[in-house]
Amino acid sequence: GYKQDKDENNVYWRLFDAIDKQVEYEEEKLLHKFRGHKITKQFASTKNYLYNLILSSLTDYDESKDVESQLMEAIKEIKALRKRSLHSQAYKKLETAKKVALKEKESLLYRRLLKLELYLLPFNTENFKKRDFIYKELKRIDTEIAAGRNYNELYSRWMKAESEIGVVARMENKLASLDKLMQSPLLQDESHAVTFNTRFQFNELHWRYFVYRRDYLQALQYAQKMMGQYEKQPAFIKVNPIAYLMSLDAVMLCESSMGDIKAYEKTTQIFRKAREYPSVKKLQKETPGLYYGLESSMLSAYTQWKHYEKALPIVPTIEANSQKYHQSPNIIHTNHYLIALTYFYNEKFEKAMDKIMKLMNDKMLEETSDLACFTRILHLVTHFELGNDLMVAYNIRSTYRYLLKRKRLFKVEGIVLRFLRKTPDILDEKALMESLKKLQNELQTIASNSFEKQAFAYFNFIDWIESKLQRVSMLELVKKDKEK
Repeated sequence: GYKQDKDENNVYWRLFDAIDKQVEYEEEKLLHKFRGHKITKQFASTKNYLYNLILSSLTDYDESKDVESQLMEAIKEIKALRKRSLHSQAYKKLETAKKVALKEKESLLYRRLLKLELYLLPFNTENFKKRDFIYKELKRIDTEIAAGRNYNELYSRWMKAESEIGVVARMENKLASLDKLMQSPLLQDESHAVTFNTRFQFNELHWRYFVYRRDYLQALQYAQKMMGQYEKQPAFIKVNPIAYLMSLDAVMLCESSMGDIKAYEKTTQIFRKAREYPSVKKLQKETPGLYYGLESSMLSAYTQWKHYEKALPIVPTIEANSQKYHQSPNIIHTNHYLIALTYFYNEKFEKAMDKIMKLMNDKMLEETSDLACFTRILHLVTHFELGNDLMVAYNIRSTYRYLLKRKRLFKVEGIVLRFLRKTPDILDEKALMESLKKLQNELQTIASNSFEKQAFAYFNFIDWIESKLQRVSMLELVKKDKEK
């Protein structure tokens, strides 16, 4: 068939080669190349046929390597052998398949194999003991499957609640939905989590809850449990490398938020080592945002720790990976915002503005409301730094309306916007210093509020104001603070 036949006379393979050689798809050149051939008369149909041909070949290739497909094929073969009364051969194949299913954690297929085994076993006294074992295994598997279903349902409800809250909770009542979910028996008693995956979900949801509560010490304990599961049973890294990297990322988030630099750098080394595992290495192209999440985490940590000069060299790596690999919009937006912050803190305001404008022109940004809102705040502050008073005045109203419409005009944002609204009318340096001092006092009075202080994670307002008052750069201000 066409899947095997790669002879030059096969027009479909010739068309595939011609398309593959093009840097950008140009249909006119293809029609010219195949002029006189009947495929040009029904070119849309030919392309569709070729697409299905390639897809079929890829499916066959994947199935030859996929454990689930191999086990499904084994089940078909066992049934065929049983139907022809070749029980000994069927049983031999079944035992091999069971071992694979157990090793690869394919619970549903293992259950099907156990049911098949009951059909294969003669109903006599010699097999009663074996049958009892199978019934116990089926009961165990059913319990695990039910637990998995319950935790998956809870996990889905949790993600829905998080999507309504946003990246950070800025009001106490916003956490009510998570408080309610935490009362679920599934999260109150770990004994309900009877499998590796359900235990992981139990720990992950607790980690998520305490991160929202900004209780990073408690969150770290659950993140370490997530990571510890894989350290105790490394075979699961091959089964779910994504969750393993997520557990490392969870630990690093807590350590960076607590300012535990030594512990953080130790975990980054574990992350680097993990990226060399064959099963994890596959994520480099499949899930690049997670695979290269280490660089994003380091950029976030360095800006948080005020190591602005260390953050800058990481930017090119993140930029290169963003261009080379497809990443989720949320990861792209977060990285762009962190890069804009890094440029701003290093007084590269024009570069910061370029990143900000890309973010603001991205319609997908609306889905991440926290970043969308603070991108607009950063946009105004950067114009202020560039001395673009007219642009500050022009954009201030639209920013107000934007925040009000999304119900995100909290105290910090309101105070900063009131300051920026007045700046175009400030005529001398003394008046500006007085206005900055007033802004500093207003922000410092609410900086310790557990919800308002989360705004300062998006932008270091306090240090920025202090640098203006002392007439030094933020880099110089941080250096002076470290020398004290």
